[in-house]
Amino acid sequence: MSPALFMALAAALLAAQAQPEESPSSAKPWSCDIRKSAQVTFSSAEVKDTFEVSAVGSPCWQGDLKIEIRTAKGKALFRRETKLKDLFDDNPPWDPALKADLESTVKSFFEEAFAKRSGDLPAYSAGEAEDGDAEQVQIPEEEYNRLRQQNLPVFLIHGYESWQYFIYDLATKKAKLIVQGG
Repeated sequence: MSPALFMALAAALLAAQAQPEESPSSAKPWSCDIRKSAQVTFSSAEVKDTFEVSAVGSPCWQGDLKIEIRTAKGKALFRRETKLKDLFDDNPPWDPALKADLESTVKSFFEEAFAKRSGDLPAYSAGEAEDGDAEQVQIPEEEYNRLRQQNLPVFLIHGYESWQYFIYDLATKKAKLIVQGG
């Protein structure tokens, strides 16, 4: 995933209402330690991997957002990390409403990240996705069609206007980008 695409994803995670221009005199830096993990099937249908998303920092805006999938033995299959301060853009870091938005976003990853299998992906197309959004298959058509027939677990990571689908690649033993769009 390109750094620009990941930053767009992460910025969308923290969208909030317009905030005052200056810090209120009573505002104090707030910390965050939001961690959520779940057992998922990603590297194989028989083995459980750990999917974890965390937002940790004190103050929060100086912390990190991490998204990771690990094997039972702790080997990283997928990992993305960014500084939370890079995600605040138009929002002041002292706004505690951002903490609730961040908690909600972390929760949403678990509702959508592993909802599909490769057999659920649309047929190969060099055009646009069914909903009209542009998508780009990142692997050769023959490989894409073979993966669809295998009905493997698919990992979705999404932002406000973009998404990426990853599948476990047996050859590299890591997550492999197969489709992206936005």
